[in-house]
Amino acid sequence: MAMRERLRFYSVLGLALLSFLAPLKFSLPVVFYNLQIWPSGLMEWLIAMWPETLFYAGFALLFMIGIAAMTPQERRPRWMLLPALFVGVQLLAALAGIDLQTSLHVLFLMLSVVLGFWLGGTFLRSEREIRWVLLAWVLASVFVAWKGISDATGGLEETRQYLQMHPEIATGNPELWHKVQSNRIFSTFVYPNALGGFIICALWIIAAWMFLPSEGTKEFDMLRRVAAGVIGMALLYCLWKSGSKGSYASLVATGMVLLLTRFRRWKGMLPSLIVLLLLAMGIFAVGYGRVAVEMGRRTLEARLDYWQAALKIGWDHPFLGSGPGAFAKLYPQYKSAAAESTRLTHNLYLQMWSDSGLIGLLTCIAFFPGILIQWFRREKSKSALQWCIACAGVAFAFHSFMDFDFYMVGNVWPLFVLLGHLRVDDKE
Repeated sequence: MAMRERLRFYSVLGLALLSFLAPLKFSLPVVFYNLQIWPSGLMEWLIAMWPETLFYAGFALLFMIGIAAMTPQERRPRWMLLPALFVGVQLLAALAGIDLQTSLHVLFLMLSVVLGFWLGGTFLRSEREIRWVLLAWVLASVFVAWKGISDATGGLEETRQYLQMHPEIATGNPELWHKVQSNRIFSTFVYPNALGGFIICALWIIAAWMFLPSEGTKEFDMLRRVAAGVIGMALLYCLWKSGSKGSYASLVATGMVLLLTRFRRWKGMLPSLIVLLLLAMGIFAVGYGRVAVEMGRRTLEARLDYWQAALKIGWDHPFLGSGPGAFAKLYPQYKSAAAESTRLTHNLYLQMWSDSGLIGLLTCIAFFPGILIQWFRREKSKSALQWCIACAGVAFAFHSFMDFDFYMVGNVWPLFVLLGHLRVDDKE
């Protein structure tokens, strides 16, 4: 019994460690795994991304420890049938698709997400256990904010000047030139919008950490609240400097969902909604301005072309799609002449329709955001901590209409570990 308890504790620590490392070192989109290179020196190991092979190796070890720590009942949870069905459909779509190698990369990611959800739902039962993973999010957010602020206050310009002096570094990588020539920061991620997608979830997770029950003195609790406020403000600054308008809109939409579901009296809620909308519009006008509106228009035009192509691909492969991650191979045949190339649709739901057909789309929606809808419909009492985790999931679901967070380990895996906590009540 003592051994099983130790293994359960090691499993929680493993979940926390990978949740900390994921947004810092494993934020490359799954369809770019063929471009990965191993760091060659100590400095590169500290500042560069790591190959996802390391993440999967670490997670495989963690999963084996987790299986050994589970009771026989926990190894056969009924609440995992739907996630297992989702992965099963993705496997069938990969076998029936047009690009098996890419599909297998995507499949590995989705399998790790579902298994991480299982481990989170099994081992993050209490607030005492979940605080380790919340702390990992907080520490990762500190590094993300520090790197983002560094980029915004001169680091991006230094990188730009360095590449101008050594153009051979970016030879054959036009995306790198495009990123450094823009003033949009991306911190530890490869894409400003991916940074925005992480931030809008991290803000809610930091709030969850702030709402944890006290285990120390009043002074310590006050220090924790102050730290949460400072980190939150730093992340909001990074969100602004990232220029991710979709992330900002998703954050506002999540606030509206919170008001609609948490406070159900219209007399008190309607003024709050109006104030929130007016405040959001004012902040957007001041923070982004007319130039951002024009950039947003061009971005929307590009995305509309991606989405139209995804719809057509799905209609041409209606049952199991063209295979997970295969959109990039088919998009040149469907895109308009003036549209730029892309490897993902920038929309999770249309990506599922294109890649795995109607069956894949339905099982995806049933799994996520289905787990959130199921949680919101419960009549049982919900803690502030659970509300914050659920809001992080809602923000992710909204942002998934405009980007590909689900296809990056650093964005999707740590969140689904925490979403597993929302399933705890179903098992007890």
